[in-house]
Amino acid sequence: ERKTAGNTVQPQVITPGSAVAGQVRREPPKVDGVNIVRSGVVTSVDFPKDSNALGAGSGRKIVRVAQLQGATKGTLTVIGYGPTNAAALARARAVANGLINLGVSGAKLKITGRVGRHDRAVIYISGGQVPKRPQ
Repeated sequence: ERKTAGNTVQPQVITPGSAVAGQVRREPPKVDGVNIVRSGVVTSVDFPKDSNALGAGSGRKIVRVAQLQGATKGTLTVIGYGPTNAAALARARAVANGLINLGVSGAKLKITGRVGRHDRAVIYISGGQVPKRPQ
């Protein structure tokens, strides 16, 4: 506690990641489970257990990710997870092939695999631009 010009000043400890009083943290808008962001996690695509084939409902997410990439011109990183590195890469490739089939340039895609317990691929975007609004 300090006194400054007759006023008492109380120190306030703010923990990292906590909201400042009066501020509300907003989640990014979502369409069909896809975060509409210029940078960060876009979505994850789930795979059936012990399978490298895209799961039900993943097509809609991949279409939305391709649309987001087309609007922002960002670079997509697809990280596949699986019980082996080969399975993880196969999952990342399955998602990347879907994106390429929808018009995303291979130059705007990076893929990698990580061994893990998750049956999914996570898609990130970076370097996106704010799309210009039609006049």
